[in-house]
Amino acid sequence: MALLTGTVISASANGQNYQSVIGGTYGNIRVDGIIGDFDNTTAGPSPEEINEWINVTLPVQTLFWTYNDEGHITSPSYSIINNSFRGVSVNAGIADLQENTDVLNVLNVNNIPLVANGQAAVGGNRELARLTGNLGSAPTTEFSFNGQAAITSGEEINPHLIMPLTFSVIDHSLFDQEMIHIYTTANRTNVNPDGRLDLNPTGSLVIWNATGVAHQLWHVELDATTGTYAIVNAINNQAGERRFLTAGLGNGNVVDGVLEQGNYSRWRFIQTETPGIYNVLNVGTGEYMSVSNGNNSQTVFTISSNQAAGSRWRINRVNQ
Repeated sequence: MALLTGTVISASANGQNYQSVIGGTYGNIRVDGIIGDFDNTTAGPSPEEINEWINVTLPVQTLFWTYNDEGHITSPSYSIINNSFRGVSVNAGIADLQENTDVLNVLNVNNIPLVANGQAAVGGNRELARLTGNLGSAPTTEFSFNGQAAITSGEEINPHLIMPLTFSVIDHSLFDQEMIHIYTTANRTNVNPDGRLDLNPTGSLVIWNATGVAHQLWHVELDATTGTYAIVNAINNQAGERRFLTAGLGNGNVVDGVLEQGNYSRWRFIQTETPGIYNVLNVGTGEYMSVSNGNNSQTVFTISSNQAAGSRWRINRVNQ
């Protein structure tokens, strides 16, 4: 009688993954190392202190001014650049008011309030930006100031305040060892409003109405050393072999579900400005998974641009 063996992945309180070997006599543990100075600009094992991934460039000093007799406030645009391989969330803290801020009725950075009626503004969503990781070109966000001054004319007054920023690493292993559904955000003219990635029995990948079928279910597996993912269908082929989301294999830029094919079966999830919506980049082709529209039977392919809705995907966890 053959022994039944299996592995169950779970997460401990400190975020590390553990495995349980059940009914078996051996197990394997991967061992990674960091020798020398940690380089947070490239893929690799994560250090014990997660904040070592943070590497941003931002202005030292900024300026705003009133531009008409009505006291409207404006400013140039300023940049924050993410140099890290990992994504980063940038949040504006409560302003530290220094001098002459009583002349400010309203001062905002983008849509985040800094001053209201001469006092430091509190509350609300204070996330200034979510920057993706550096995958060859450093992601940049722009910010500027707007508002209303209480005094519109007369002798020059110089308000002074400090805008504190906090940075937190966006966990690019968010979906590791998770079961997910992948929804298109492209426009659909079908009755069903939701279109999912669906791997049909022939191995071709299409968009189809969201249903309970298992071939719309995907298991995501992170390689922490490269920061890339395998996206594996919940149903094996007839030979019992796993089928991987794969692009660019002798069929142009079409995406299929086949046996693992190196970097053509590796992907990166790139957070867009909308939480939960991602560009999905193929490592082998360097292109983004996309569809022409969200209707049923649409072929899935990769393209170099990631701007259109067809290249944006909503990722939903599936409770198992």
